[in-house]
Amino acid sequence: MARALAEGRWADALDTRFHPLLGALCAPLVRAGLPPEGTALALVVALSSLVAPLAALTAARLAPAAPLRAAALAGLLAAVQPWLVRLGGQVMAYGPAHAALALALLAAVVAAARPGLLTGALTGAAIGLGWLARSDALATGPGLALVVVAAAAGRGWRPTARVTVGLALGAAVLMSPYLVAVRLHAGDWRLSLKKRVDQVVRVPASPAPEPGAGAPRPAPSLADLVVIEAEGGDPAAPARRTRATLPPAGASAWVAVRKAVAAAHPLVLALAVAGLALARGPGRWAAPAALGGFVAVHALLKANWGYTSVLHQSAAAVLVTPLAGVAAARVWSLGARAPGARAALALVALLALAHKALEPQLRGKEPERTLGPALRALAGPGPLVLAGHDARVVAHDARATYVDVREVPGPVEEGLRALRGRGARHLVVFLRRREPPRDGRAPLLEAALAPLGVVRVGDPVRSAGEGGVRYDWLLFRLAPDAGGP
Repeated sequence: MARALAEGRWADALDTRFHPLLGALCAPLVRAGLPPEGTALALVVALSSLVAPLAALTAARLAPAAPLRAAALAGLLAAVQPWLVRLGGQVMAYGPAHAALALALLAAVVAAARPGLLTGALTGAAIGLGWLARSDALATGPGLALVVVAAAAGRGWRPTARVTVGLALGAAVLMSPYLVAVRLHAGDWRLSLKKRVDQVVRVPASPAPEPGAGAPRPAPSLADLVVIEAEGGDPAAPARRTRATLPPAGASAWVAVRKAVAAAHPLVLALAVAGLALARGPGRWAAPAALGGFVAVHALLKANWGYTSVLHQSAAAVLVTPLAGVAAARVWSLGARAPGARAALALVALLALAHKALEPQLRGKEPERTLGPALRALAGPGPLVLAGHDARVVAHDARATYVDVREVPGPVEEGLRALRGRGARHLVVFLRRREPPRDGRAPLLEAALAPLGVVRVGDPVRSAGEGGVRYDWLLFRLAPDAGGP
């Protein structure tokens, strides 16, 4: 996206489907000649480093009796919080999104105490800024806005009206340009080019019954072929796997809650719960309200799309840290009579957090990370479009534009024609299999693709997963259609 924006290729930038904040910040520097990845990494580190001071300022407002102590401890907790540390050094938009969320939380706490047009506008703008970084950041907005408006309601209708208008104006100013760009690009109004709201909040329908005996099955898509290969050649595997990834609503909610607890870290979350009871002012409810909305959206993502993870819910770490700082300040003051025990307890807690934060982040992923540079060497310099199935990391390492084959509907031949039309000349497939061939090949997939001009290149890249699962990455070359580009 940064390269496309730097070169003025607006449609290509939108085609990446990422929200634009990080790419837009990188683009001027890339245009000046700086490398995109190094520039993005530097910006992520710089922006994510703002979370700790913003958390400190929020904690100070929530603990007026001991603001400096609460601020210091909240900032320290944010600095060693495992998921904030890990994602603060990754070329992803989590760092900017976390910084925007920390700013929105601080603004909401201020607005709840002093509701007005300006404080509301700053809160709305910070919420919109987070959405510009990541689409799911908007899920924290309703909770923050609700707390601000509820606090203003206790002061009369004029403060309520002013802060409500401010929230709307602030969010509109930040969100409108990208919303209009999405409307022009996609042809309809939507909050993201990734998923529409109705696709996230829908109630999962009962799965369609499998075709009866002798009934024809629809022609598989390219993504279906990958699933069929991974499941040992069962043509019913794509439908079965789809149903398996749509658990009941209750199970989805429980998964989302567990992931949020892990992202927040149980120790920090326990402190935050205590901090909620100790904090002062209506703004203390901002973080719980925002966290509730965020987890609810991820429960819907799990129910309707089959995924959520600790990584996706890392915003929980931002939300709980200020309240945790408030509780930590009280614990610290209670230990004044036993300074040695207090210092030992603090050291153990910090070591527990730091140990998790410093765990190797590429554990088990070394084989995958070799494929991207090899593909770039094979393709040579210049623009590169990579089609893939669970291969976004490979595309990143190859400095390639990525096209997910799951977004290409229709039978295999039609899908390949669409991929070639978008400039893809290579395909990377990731397979998770319990009993793969010894050489890691994909015989069914290769036999189906070879007549269509798609041939495997080199040996599969292999890795051992957990529970006897093998991970295999296969690289294919797409020969152009006879009459194609």
